[in-house]
Amino acid sequence: MYINSFSVWIAIGLILCIAEFIKPNVWITFIMGLSALIAAVFSHNLSIPSQIAVWVGAQLGIWQIINTAVCS
Repeated sequence: MYINSFSVWIAIGLILCIAEFIKPNVWITFIMGLSALIAAVFSHNLSIPSQIAVWVGAQLGIWQIINTAVCS
């Protein structure tokens, strides 16, 4: 059985976003889920290590945006 990476990233993103609303955890889970959804967008053209790099980079980017918005 073949499962493409797009479906996996979408499932991970949705599970993490829903988990944040069930048990709030200072937005950490939601940001991880949101970045997984961003990784899903780019998953068609990238290898698995590159997809993970996009996922981590999206997390760091979102945290930077939130940090800038809150601290300014």
